[in-house]
Amino acid sequence: MITPEIIAAIYDFPGIFEPALKALFTAREIKAFTSQAVESTGDAGEDQELVEQGFEIIDYQKDRPRVEIIFTPGASQGRYRNTIVSGIELPLDIAWSGQFKLDVFTAADVRIHRALVTQVRFIMHTQLLQVNAFLPDGTAGNPGTLTRHRIQPCQKDSGTTPIMRPEDGSFQTSLLTDIDFTIQDDAWADFES
Repeated sequence: MITPEIIAAIYDFPGIFEPALKALFTAREIKAFTSQAVESTGDAGEDQELVEQGFEIIDYQKDRPRVEIIFTPGASQGRYRNTIVSGIELPLDIAWSGQFKLDVFTAADVRIHRALVTQVRFIMHTQLLQVNAFLPDGTAGNPGTLTRHRIQPCQKDSGTTPIMRPEDGSFQTSLLTDIDFTIQDDAWADFES
C-alpha cells in the first residue's frame, strides 16, 4: 500500500532537498535552517514538541550568522519512466528543475557578511553535488543524504540580492541557485510493491 510517507519520500521536494543542503552547511560549521524553522515559543517544553513534529527552532535575533534555505520545485523536464502504481502502469516524471534560495544573515558588519556570503557561494559552486549519495565519477558522496534523488551537474548561479540595513543591526543577502534533478530508478520500488 502506498502511504503518505512513501509519497513524501519521492515528491516532497523541499522536505528532501532543504535538509540535505542544511547538512552540507552544518558539516562546515555554518548555522543553517530550512523552511521548517519556527520562532521559539520561549517555553522549552513547547519548543521540544515542535521539534518532535519536525520543525526547527530559531531565534531570529540570536541565530546569526545563519543561512536560511528555501527550495522551490520547478517544472518537469519531460523525462518519463514507466512505473506500476497500484497495479496500473503509468509514465511518471523522473526529471525536474528547482531553485535554492539562500538567505544569508549576519550582524551589520560588512567584513563578516562578505566573508559568509563568499563562503556560501563557494560551497554552492563547488560542493553542492556532495549531497548526492554518489558523485558524478561514481565515488561515494554523503551516503544517506540524497538516496532517492540526484542533483545533476551544472547548477546555475541565478544572482544575488544584498539588503544592507545597518540601522536594523543586520545585513542580508539572497543567493539563488537553479538545479536540475532526477528521481533515481530504485526510488520507485515502494510504489511498485
